[in-house]
Amino acid sequence: MGFGKKKSGLSQVNAWIKAKSRKSMREKERKESTSTSVGNLTNEFLDFLDQTPSPWHVAAVSKKKLLQSGFVELKESQDWNIKPNMKFFFQREALTAAFVVGSDWKPGNEFCPVAGHIDSPGLRLRQKSDISHDGSIKISMEMYGGGLWHTWFDRELTLSGLAIIRTPSGQMEKKLVTLDRPVGSIPNLCVHLGVDELKDGFKPRKEDHMNMILGRSKTSDPKKEYPTSLIGKHPQELLLLIAQHLNVQAADIVDLDLCFSTYQNANVGGINDEYIYSGRLDNLTTCYEHFSANKTACSGIILYDHEEVGNTSSTGACSAITEMALRRISKSSENIFAYEQSMSQSFLLSCDMAHGLHPNYAEKHATNFKPNLGDALKYSVMQNFSSTALGSTLVRQICESADLPLVEMSAHQDQRCGQTLGPKVSANLGILVADIGVSQLAMHSCREMMAAKDVLHLSTFFLSYFNNFAALLRKHK
Repeated sequence: MGFGKKKSGLSQVNAWIKAKSRKSMREKERKESTSTSVGNLTNEFLDFLDQTPSPWHVAAVSKKKLLQSGFVELKESQDWNIKPNMKFFFQREALTAAFVVGSDWKPGNEFCPVAGHIDSPGLRLRQKSDISHDGSIKISMEMYGGGLWHTWFDRELTLSGLAIIRTPSGQMEKKLVTLDRPVGSIPNLCVHLGVDELKDGFKPRKEDHMNMILGRSKTSDPKKEYPTSLIGKHPQELLLLIAQHLNVQAADIVDLDLCFSTYQNANVGGINDEYIYSGRLDNLTTCYEHFSANKTACSGIILYDHEEVGNTSSTGACSAITEMALRRISKSSENIFAYEQSMSQSFLLSCDMAHGLHPNYAEKHATNFKPNLGDALKYSVMQNFSSTALGSTLVRQICESADLPLVEMSAHQDQRCGQTLGPKVSANLGILVADIGVSQLAMHSCREMMAAKDVLHLSTFFLSYFNNFAALLRKHK
């Protein structure tokens, strides 16, 4: 991180949040023009988006917010002693799972978690990135997920993520990397040289054309060696810049896990300040929301990693981590089948972004399913989404109890349909799942778009869900 003194743990997060506080008077004036209830929550959400340029930052900011809200951090390697009225969370790498135990909850009662993901399609630094030549410092990247890659050209890009640092005692320490400045760009080919390439549309070769240019010439001493395993893998100039921002020696950088993002704040706009423009709306919108506890249920939020690349990792929705956590919460010497009883009466909301009606491409949407921006209930008989008749009814009742609008989404039969983590979790746990999301435009672009009022709508929906789920479910028995 770009600070002069050495920081670690939450102090890094605090400094980063302070550094990224919104300073523009124009932005302040625009935000003050919104209504108080929507505007305050929107401003907080904008700050959250600016503070979380990588999954590792999402985990760090989530931990800070949870600790401030009175949650206790538990370690997977230690014993858990779960009691009513307990608020706790645990983390594994970038995954965060937090739970609130109701005052009357006991093993065998229902769970009502919300599940989302912290990763977004984007560009990642390759493990061996240095491809400098022809007088330019250049690095190669890997495409993460299914992004709209043409949107990344001609943008000021920066780097953020995780560094593993060797301490003087020989221990390995994790540090957040936040290069709070533009460090490079992927420039387009000028139109005069690209006539042949553009005649059939813009189709860049990812391996050759989607590489980041950092500088025009080498600035480090080529004769000076830095005894680190990363020399030869990444440009020395980049390693020195990261070391300077972390206030460590380049020789102590052992490994890097870095993401690229645009050097541009999240913002509100539109003729009536009704839209939010930002990267990573899919799916940081879910990660931001808050929750409270039902008396008899155990509510929670589980924020997985690697959803955009299939969920198959130790911190993805296909892993055993959710079952292991819920079994530990359900542990009871008096009822060895408490977990199984809980799953039979529990409900999980898979919350991911949805395709909003695009005014310029209305024909891409199914005839009777053209959701304008808003909370959406998602259907798919092919199980791309998990919503069933019972789960959908519960979602509608939750919206009715909070007087919230709800739109419905089903994909056009001749168009691709994305898939959420809902079916994966439902199959792994044998739990009732419904898929909901906030409608958006420009999904998987480096700059996406959603309605500002939907931040409040989703937050209100979650609160209604946690507070009313148990009572609503009993009406279906």
